[in-house]
Amino acid sequence: EDIPNPSKDPVGCGRPRGRKSWICDPDRLLSPSGADAVDRELKEIRSTITSMCGNAPRGYQVAVGVVQRMDTGGQSVPDATQRFARELHTRWGVGAAECDNGVMMFLSV
Repeated sequence: EDIPNPSKDPVGCGRPRGRKSWICDPDRLLSPSGADAVDRELKEIRSTITSMCGNAPRGYQVAVGVVQRMDTGGQSVPDATQRFARELHTRWGVGAAECDNGVMMFLSV
């Protein structure tokens, strides 16, 4: 199962007019206004919640993936969800590894 990277394929992630985002909802489960609200919150988190990275504060980067159904590949749901979320986190490049400031939220409804 593959979810597009919202910063590279916003249209594939359900974002209107190709607006870059950190939310990907390829199954269009969220309303456009709902996705916009989540996106605003993600930007707010990044600009207001910081941690020290080196000598400077750096905002947390939070990404959200939402799908209708996830193929567990024979794994338990918790194991498959954790594996898939980690893969998305890495593939999308969420946060800066040296700052440990990336958060990946994955929902399969």
